[in-house]
Amino acid sequence: MKKNISNLYLMFFLFSIIPSVIYAQEISWVDINGQRGFSDLKEGSGGTLYALQFSYINFSSSVYYSLDTGYSWSKHSFNYNDIYDYSIKGNYIVMDRYVDRSINPHQVFLSTDGGGTFSRIIAEDSYAYDGITISDSFEIFGVYQNFILSQYINGTWTTIGTPIPYYISGWSLLVDPLGDFIFYGGSRFGGVVVSTDRGMTWNRSLESKNISYVTADKNGNLIAGGINTSEFVPSGLYLSSDNGITWKMLVSTDDLYFNSLAVDDSGNIYGATQRNIYIYRMNEKISEEVAPLIGGYESILYMSDGSIIASSSDNGIYHSSNRGRLWLPHSPRAEDIYALKISSAGTIIVGTLGNGILRSTNDGGRWEYVHPSVIPRYIFSLWCGNNVIYAGTDKGVYRSIDDGINWVNCTTGYFTGNAGAVCMNNAGDIFVGTSFGVYRSTNNGDDWILSGLSGIEVPYLTSDNNGKVVAASPNSGIYCLDEYINNEWNMIGPPLYDIQSLTINSAGDIFAGVFGGVYKRDHETLAWTKVSFTTSYIYSLAINDDQDIIAGTYNGAFISRNNGALWNYIPLTGSVMSMDFNMDQKLFAGVYRKGVFHSASAVTSVSLNDDNFPDQIYLAQNYPNPFNPYTRIIYSIPHKGNVKISVFNNIGQEIKLLVNEEKNPGSYEVIWDGAEYPSGTYFARMNFNGKTKTIRMLLMK
Repeated sequence: MKKNISNLYLMFFLFSIIPSVIYAQEISWVDINGQRGFSDLKEGSGGTLYALQFSYINFSSSVYYSLDTGYSWSKHSFNYNDIYDYSIKGNYIVMDRYVDRSINPHQVFLSTDGGGTFSRIIAEDSYAYDGITISDSFEIFGVYQNFILSQYINGTWTTIGTPIPYYISGWSLLVDPLGDFIFYGGSRFGGVVVSTDRGMTWNRSLESKNISYVTADKNGNLIAGGINTSEFVPSGLYLSSDNGITWKMLVSTDDLYFNSLAVDDSGNIYGATQRNIYIYRMNEKISEEVAPLIGGYESILYMSDGSIIASSSDNGIYHSSNRGRLWLPHSPRAEDIYALKISSAGTIIVGTLGNGILRSTNDGGRWEYVHPSVIPRYIFSLWCGNNVIYAGTDKGVYRSIDDGINWVNCTTGYFTGNAGAVCMNNAGDIFVGTSFGVYRSTNNGDDWILSGLSGIEVPYLTSDNNGKVVAASPNSGIYCLDEYINNEWNMIGPPLYDIQSLTINSAGDIFAGVFGGVYKRDHETLAWTKVSFTTSYIYSLAINDDQDIIAGTYNGAFISRNNGALWNYIPLTGSVMSMDFNMDQKLFAGVYRKGVFHSASAVTSVSLNDDNFPDQIYLAQNYPNPFNPYTRIIYSIPHKGNVKISVFNNIGQEIKLLVNEEKNPGSYEVIWDGAEYPSGTYFARMNFNGKTKTIRMLLMK
């Protein structure tokens, strides 16, 4: 029987290439990854977290607060968008504003009741006071225009001490636990300036170093972090036990920028750098760069409860409860998302490569991390059904019966290793694709047998509601198990070495995502055809109730509403690794290192009427952006014609011709190398058939 069906497949396997008409399909996406990270974290009374968030879109900033260790955030009622600095100690909060178009734009506000009420304590026509901060004894200090330290007492500012040597506007002020004053960060090679006698005398040190941040431990020892400025002046971590008179270099680094420092009660130092989280363990005298290596950390904070919070404006918040040995994400925003499913209860289950599972019961309003003691950290596949969730991991299959909170390994004693794919047939049987065949359980995963394809790696599985299960092996072929025919695995397709995804619709048509497009096997003719519509891999496939097919790619997705014949582009930045529909037919997309997004409304044939867009061209926003020096530009055209794409500088000069040729309808991609151009804003302009599209690009070196 297998031989006959195999011969039948050879007769009807037609590898025809069908170009598709593509244009941008309008779908509004909702970012459900919680609050983005922040540029500055501080702790107030009762463990309340405060954070400053800066927007590069309108160059404004706001203060947020969290009552649950940073898992959920609210914008502070003092919700001005022009706050550029703030300081917090207990219930005391000082916020520094610059009020544009005001007679006295420089304004400072003080709250002594945890932000309940604020009073203005400064209103000047220039930056009269700089580096305003609050000491541990709730004294408020700043630097007046004549570079003399000043203290705010009972409604007035009083100067104390002598002028600060070498002071430059913009320096940060730290008051350590001993009451000493430390200034740093004002200019290149500015060093550190310290006073131990309330500003009467000052000592300057590390003057040849570019110090970016200084903090103090509970004993008053100073820790300074530097910036690498040249091969002769390396960056590093420095320790002073004598009020900044002498310094010991703890670590010398050539390529780290310390944006923020924190010290725990054991003296361990934690640094937020442009690349990762850096730890110096004081007792062991060792340093290490630790995960998550997502880069771009701006702030790190040691909390009163002993936990550590690290924040990245682009990638979100992470915390550690074991002195930095394990970091847990507060959302999937920067995670290596690989699998996503919506449970029968509507919970979003997200599987990652390296950080296990995250779940949200309220459409991403708050995310919960499943601790790695509960489930392995590498999740390859997910399947939800019959109020049970199955996860294929690097250590077998795990099962949850409480909506993803707790998990147990249900394949222990049967097989170990990678479970690359999991699916369920219409009878409720579970199938698992492994590196050595397909396993099957008929009792919810309690027992397992080798179902077939022994010795064959099977990383892709799918099933329909008619008793079919389809397995794909890149090296061996595509197989189908049909319980209503012979209950055997029969080869129905050849090896697809570039296969990345697999699905089947209600009619029994099979779709395999590969590089450039999708192969389809018609359930009636048994013939295979390929539709090419992109220059990317098809990482994921999903089908809604109307049998529309969504294909996730390297940069966005495509939708077909005619069973895979024609595909329309859906803009979404990033690699769409996994997709699923909820009961309301909203589309959820897991995007690699970008997070989870869902459509603002149901994705149905009625809601996606494209009759009014027969001749639309599309020019996607370049990715990455900002970039250095390479960036990728995706564009699509609806019919054959000449395409011209050029790059212009910010004064309108054409500096690079990227594309100028006739192309068939479809989606294309071009790379621009900006290595020979200076940092700045550039524009990519696309011309096609009398129509023009333009995007703005930011090159940052």
